[in-house]
Amino acid sequence: MPVRSTRVRPSAGLAARILAALGAFLLVLSLGIASVMPPFESLAGLVVRITPKFLARIDQAPKSAVLDWAWEHLAVPMLVRPAWMLPMMSGLVLVTLAAQLTWGRKQG
Repeated sequence: MPVRSTRVRPSAGLAARILAALGAFLLVLSLGIASVMPPFESLAGLVVRITPKFLARIDQAPKSAVLDWAWEHLAVPMLVRPAWMLPMMSGLVLVTLAAQLTWGRKQG
């Protein structure tokens, strides 16, 4: 069984470090949100706590068919989820991308 190389590809070093740092920050942020906020506080509730008029302004903004679809099918489902979920999922994606850049695919 071949041993996987752990050497960093030179072209991916800086990008992988930046992605890993952003991912780690988002994971720590999600832990902080989960420990400070009420257990099932939605992202919309957190946004309203930070900027009370934000959701009202977004709702009053003129919308095209594409923006209306994006609001209904992308933004609203994220706003009803727990507030810690978006930074956690984003952090996991960034850390996974950093690991992929660092170790790459199995060399044949």
